Amino acid sequence: MIAKHLNVHPDYLSGVYDDKADRIEDDFLRTMYRSFIKPEKYPYLLKAKSDIGYTNYFENILTMNDISMDLFHTLPPEERILFRQEMVVAIMQVIAKHFTHDSLGNSTSETLAYYESYIGDCDPFSYFAELEGIGSTEPDLDTNFYDEESAQDFEKRMESKYRKENDDH
Repeated sequence: MIAKHLNVHPDYLSGVYDDKADRIEDDFLRTMYRSFIKPEKYPYLLKAKSDIGYTNYFENILTMNDISMDLFHTLPPEERILFRQEMVVAIMQVIAKHFTHDSLGNSTSETLAYYESYIGDCDPFSYFAELEGIGSTEPDLDTNFYDEESAQDFEKRMESKYRKENDDH
């Protein structure tokens, strides 16, 4: 309740991010990490978002539209991925129509353009491919890095990954 009132993630208040910084051995990297530990980077909205989770959110959207997960799973895996991608774009189109920026200060039109750019992409390393059981997991991922903090900002991780891939090509 205090975290919500202060508009800050409970993990920020409890020192989780400071503990992570303390585990970084390199002095320079530890100092850099600490410089980003600011309450405005960890608003309560991220906690609320992580409590919902993508799977629950997606299932609720289908349910509210009388589509069961069983019916959804009758689609071939590639079509399920495309459906998820198109659903994200359709929702973001409505949001971008009414809001220029989200609560974290991100441009909704830039987010929409990014989402539109990956429609039809069946990258086996993508989050949606992994959800549909046809994805691959990168063997060298640092599992401690992909914790709740990272999951809260799923879109940012995807954006960074796709930008890097596009820069490499």
